[in-house]
Amino acid sequence: METDQNFNLAVLFMESARRRPNDIAVRAGKRQFTRGMIASMALKIAVELQKHGIKRGSRVAIERNFAFLELAATFAVGMLGATWIPASASLRKHRESLGVNLTLCEAGLRGKSDWPAFAAEHNKALVMEPGWFKADQSVNKRFEDFEGYASPDDCCCIVASSGTTGTPKLIPYSHRLVHGRYMSISRTSDIYPGKRHFIGFPVLGSFWPEVMAILLCNGTFLAKANVNAPDLDTVLGSPQQLTGLFQQRDKHNLTRPLSMVIVGGGRPSPALFKTLQAKSKAIRLRYGSTEAGTTCTKDIAPGDPLPDSTGAPVPGSEVQIVDGDTVLPPGETGEVRVRSNRLISGYLIGGDANSLRDGWFYPGDLGSLTEAGELVIEGRIDDVMNIGGIKVNAQQVDQALEGVAGVADGAAFADFNEAQNSFLAVLAVLEPGADMETVRTPIIDAVNEALGRPVKFRLYSGPSVPRNENGKVMRKAVTEMASELTPVELANRT
Repeated sequence: METDQNFNLAVLFMESARRRPNDIAVRAGKRQFTRGMIASMALKIAVELQKHGIKRGSRVAIERNFAFLELAATFAVGMLGATWIPASASLRKHRESLGVNLTLCEAGLRGKSDWPAFAAEHNKALVMEPGWFKADQSVNKRFEDFEGYASPDDCCCIVASSGTTGTPKLIPYSHRLVHGRYMSISRTSDIYPGKRHFIGFPVLGSFWPEVMAILLCNGTFLAKANVNAPDLDTVLGSPQQLTGLFQQRDKHNLTRPLSMVIVGGGRPSPALFKTLQAKSKAIRLRYGSTEAGTTCTKDIAPGDPLPDSTGAPVPGSEVQIVDGDTVLPPGETGEVRVRSNRLISGYLIGGDANSLRDGWFYPGDLGSLTEAGELVIEGRIDDVMNIGGIKVNAQQVDQALEGVAGVADGAAFADFNEAQNSFLAVLAVLEPGADMETVRTPIIDAVNEALGRPVKFRLYSGPSVPRNENGKVMRKAVTEMASELTPVELANRT
């Protein structure tokens, strides 16, 4: 490598694997993969990619499969100085405009019914053959033999925003940016050698720097098959993901408390917070975005109540509350804006020009600052619905539904009659064995309490709440689903 690769996380991992080849990097089901094993896989993938013309500046889509293969593939692409792209649904439809040179996929995909369609769509698909990774198939290559990036400002990967509106934005991450996020995370995430960590968010995406912080701090990353591991130490996930995780652990009678739970992607409901207090030694709230990374954190001591705030800005970040261009004082509610040395420079596809301007990112949240400078999030701007002239915060209703016995999931949304007049509506997903007659009154009471007054609303029972991969409600999709359902007759009590 002729260029200094100090910002190339793929190269940093390969260096760490050389120093500590026998440390466990990834656990996937009953299999364990050392740093040396994953580094060897990465070298073999890099050689195959090179045979197929992948080089500095190329773009490689990676189909999501086993976590250890996903990671090895990103390291291979990084060593070549190319750009990796998760082949998710939101990115796949932009395959041509993104200029993807090759799609990497694992061999098991060929046995699935949709393989012919996939192969036809990806005329440049490269299957990671099991034979590549056999012990006798070593390659006479070192990571130093590959080019790496030409500049730390070259594109490392392209990721998608959470896309709650149904139109995710595609964002290029430079090597310098992901390295900066990795450095920030490694200083604040309590990741220690020997600790075992699970992340509910996809490996291939904006949380890749988080996974790299685990690996480069000599922790062990646990794949989704290991959420019920008795020796799990820390977990990072959205409220929805954490609710499902602890339900799974309860089914397996796992009582050992976790060292820490990090809540991102939304505020925990009081019911979930009570669960976290009982099942972990420490709780950390985190506020951030795909565009700006982690912005605020707040640690909650055992026994402390759920705070209103998500904490103070982390080093390198600044938060203001504004009304237009006017900066509001502490205690006043307005639009949140964020400035950070880990902020993206722009969007590749999609994105609103108004969300990035004058060095600030406007994430679309309503909030306020305390006198101590901590951020209080009061909801999404687009989640505040105008129902007959009355403003309703949909997230408050969502959280209220989480505490209703018999309701597995739920979401508030705006429904419309034939005259296009708006109504508050609620979609409830019932737990097995529950029936609407039993939960109807508790749902009414929960919505009334959340809104502080009796409000008439339509109630729907559905199979699921549409959410993106980060667990956030996709309200437009909820409205579309409800259009195919018959509402439960519900005139709220007064």
